[in-house]
Amino acid sequence: MSQIPSRTGPIHGDAHTRNLLTDRGEVVLSDFESAAIGPREWDLLPTAIAVERYGLAEERYEEFAVVYGFDVRGWPGYPVLREIRELTMTTWIMQNIGQSPAAAGEFSRRVGSLRDRDSGRAWTFF
Repeated sequence: MSQIPSRTGPIHGDAHTRNLLTDRGEVVLSDFESAAIGPREWDLLPTAIAVERYGLAEERYEEFAVVYGFDVRGWPGYPVLREIRELTMTTWIMQNIGQSPAAAGEFSRRVGSLRDRDSGRAWTFF
């Protein structure tokens, strides 16, 4: 499996399974509000982060990386992009803290884990 970083190019910006829809048996990617030009590794982050934060089975991630041909976790730029991605995931939930005590609690959990540099603390999907 290659560990050579890809070139900068078009990225979805929020590529994860919740942004996949099925249309007549075809999988369609949705939610392009974060589309941009950037490091293509960015779109691999949600799946890699899901192992530690959301409990995605390591075997599922490894299968994903093999099929994709690149394990972003072994790439030297991964730690920096991961921190940026986790910060954006935290600020996204921040806008919802007034909606429910669960959202407020999740925001607090995420801020605490970022502040403590605890990259293994579990988060909850919202």
